[in-house]
Amino acid sequence: MLKHFISLQNLERETFERIISEGLLIKKKSIDVSRLLKDKNIGLIFEKQSTRTRVSLEVGIRQMGGQTVFLNSDDIQLSRGESIADTIRVLDRYLDGLVIRTGDHNKLVELEKWGAIPIINGLSNLFHPLQAVTDMMTIVENGFNKSKRSICFIGDSKNNVSRSLITGALLMDMKIILCSPAKYFPNDEFLGSLKGNRELITFESNPILAVQNAGVIYTDVWVSMGDEAEKEKRVADLTPYQINKKLISNAPYDAIIMHCLPANKNEEITDEVFESIQSKVFDQAENRLHGLKSVLKYIYSPVVN
Repeated sequence: MLKHFISLQNLERETFERIISEGLLIKKKSIDVSRLLKDKNIGLIFEKQSTRTRVSLEVGIRQMGGQTVFLNSDDIQLSRGESIADTIRVLDRYLDGLVIRTGDHNKLVELEKWGAIPIINGLSNLFHPLQAVTDMMTIVENGFNKSKRSICFIGDSKNNVSRSLITGALLMDMKIILCSPAKYFPNDEFLGSLKGNRELITFESNPILAVQNAGVIYTDVWVSMGDEAEKEKRVADLTPYQINKKLISNAPYDAIIMHCLPANKNEEITDEVFESIQSKVFDQAENRLHGLKSVLKYIYSPVVN
């Protein structure tokens, strides 16, 4: 069983692989989780905007028999200076778990330190582990051949989505190519924290070379939440890394296109590629629902069979 789901950094390979495989079985309705959260109340604190994470959590928890308690960050006493330690020790008395979406990963660390209930990361500035589960489910269900193909992430390779994707790829023993200008590569501290074979990571600044053996071509927005002040500079730096038809023509014919959404069409990805038959972005979005159910199953199952 898992206690918390804050990042993938501390997961064992077999745990992560099981979360992925059981997520796909839940999607096929081969595993019934409809009563797993019966009589459980899960709190949701969202300090950042959300579509997929919030809706999938609210729907998924209810489909598992539980209830959600939405805590608007502006309405609770955290916004008036109550400490995280005091807040979570109160919520411990009411709730069976807490999901938080925040810009400050240290809040998750503090919640874990002081709290007794499971803490789940709905996104932080450092990691987006629920997205990584979603991504790996999508990659696996599309028949990714890890002995022959690579995952290619193009754009800002040091943002929270790419960091979690990198961590997940190494846990699944998959090769991953990070394609960015050098200053957008992840730092040594993060790379040093990774489990698994870091030789599976390749750094490439030329997108045409990066996609040549890619089974997955993945991108994200160039300006993440919190980076708005750098927008002009980021767009200028990353425009040569747009996912477009010309770039895709250099990739294997069966490569799939992924994006965690929301997308800025005709910025990091052209509308033509986004809507192409190779695009799996909406299957990927659907898998958020099934993947988080698998995570919750791992946390709340009395026995892992």
